[in-house]
Amino acid sequence: MNPSPPVSASAWWRRPRLRARASGFVLGVLIWLALGQLGIVAIPPLRHHWECFLLPAGAAGALLIGPAARRLVWAFAGILALALVLITATPLVQPGVRALVREDPLLPADAVVVLGSWIEPNGAPSRESQERLLRAYELLAAGMAPCLVVTRLPEPLPSYVPAVRAQMQRIGLRHPLHETERVRNTHDEAVVAAKLARREGWRRVILVTGATHTRRGGALFEKVGLSVQCAPSDDRAYEVRALQSPFGRLAAYRRWLWESIGWHVYRRRGWI
Repeated sequence: MNPSPPVSASAWWRRPRLRARASGFVLGVLIWLALGQLGIVAIPPLRHHWECFLLPAGAAGALLIGPAARRLVWAFAGILALALVLITATPLVQPGVRALVREDPLLPADAVVVLGSWIEPNGAPSRESQERLLRAYELLAAGMAPCLVVTRLPEPLPSYVPAVRAQMQRIGLRHPLHETERVRNTHDEAVVAAKLARREGWRRVILVTGATHTRRGGALFEKVGLSVQCAPSDDRAYEVRALQSPFGRLAAYRRWLWESIGWHVYRRRGWI
């Protein structure tokens, strides 16, 4: 009995079901990547782990090979493609993004409070954290407040007080540096900042955070009884007032989505 001849790769690819599953896998991965660009990371469980779902997304696309299911998948992919074009190639997102920015006229205050962002495992500030710190250093150097307050992020992230203190020393800032207890979100930051202000007898603080976070951050601080002035930091990813580049518009859109969801959630909880 003669053995069956081996099936060539081209013969495998000519099989309709195999081609359908392979194209479905690719389409599923591309859809998940598009969702990532459109802000699916605004869903808290996916914020830092959305890329872990690339393989399951491809597998789901490979399984949906029926004609009706495939039409729905392609229609959904078309909607995502249109959304990406509208966001990156038009000024559609500009009004919503600008509405998130609160920039107050600044008067001398009792402290500059910098809201936390990401801290590297070695204690170095991330890009966004560094942008906020640079804005705070400018305010301290201009004599707008006598001290700086930073918040401590949840475990296992380390304190970035050593890095901040070293930076202040290098640029000649001798201002006192305060660190709050650990916080989980912006609401916690407002609560611990208010607690510190009452203990120190502060009446007014300058709040430094990302431009699109100032509206929510300022509302939270006012809700806990602090007199606050918002001083947005620069964002090298995009210019809020211009949004001229496609990638800048897309990054700003993701911030708008994140802040819009955050505002709705915080308002339902009675925090703002």
